Amino acid sequence: MESQEKNKPKFRPNPDLKLMDQVREVLRYHHYAYRTEHTYCQWILRYIHYFGGKTHPNRFGAKDVDFGQGLIFVRGGKGGKDRTTILPRNLQDELQAQIEAVKALHHQDLEEGFGEIYSPEALARKYPKAVRETGWQWVFPARERSLDPRSGRKMRHHVLESGLQKAVKRAAQQAGLDKKIGCHTLRHSFATHMLENGVNIRVLQELLGHADVKATEIYTHVIARDIRQLQSPLDRLPG
Repeated sequence: MESQEKNKPKFRPNPDLKLMDQVREVLRYHHYAYRTEHTYCQWILRYIHYFGGKTHPNRFGAKDVDFGQGLIFVRGGKGGKDRTTILPRNLQDELQAQIEAVKALHHQDLEEGFGEIYSPEALARKYPKAVRETGWQWVFPARERSLDPRSGRKMRHHVLESGLQKAVKRAAQQAGLDKKIGCHTLRHSFATHMLENGVNIRVLQELLGHADVKATEIYTHVIARDIRQLQSPLDRLPG
């Protein structure tokens, strides 16, 4: 009986059906209980809606980058929260090239007997093979592999934050900017430009990952104090 199961061809759902109909077809083929089918479908739909609700799962890019919708999903960002932000169109080609380079590097690591990344314990137990899959690799990996202090295994971590901080500082110097500028300056600039372009404060709150809108409102004060575009009444007098 076991031999027959192994030789049995893998069931493929009808490709002409919609995604959720294909899911149901597979679950019913394997005789899952109706309540189990309902639960699985609900979680799949939640997953899709979390990523905007318009992109098919097979179109999701590597390490939380959705090229189809132009979105980046930030995990464990400011305050340990997840959020969604915008992927600029003029950076997509470069980022795609970076991901292709990461795939090649990861393939090399696997060939040499490595290719693992750190993942939280609970996740590692649930998906033990995920830590070696391409989709879990860092978009900006370190040049060298290093020893993970938690597991004692050799892995490839992401680049150090200090490297980005130094790059931003160097760019500011090359641009001749005398003000104190760091990575957080870019976040402030992003928020200010968004408001100047008429983005709703609640939308900006979500983009920045603020728990309270009051934290976002500080940028409205910055806009309010900018009087450079105002016209003096004297300039309106006839010549």
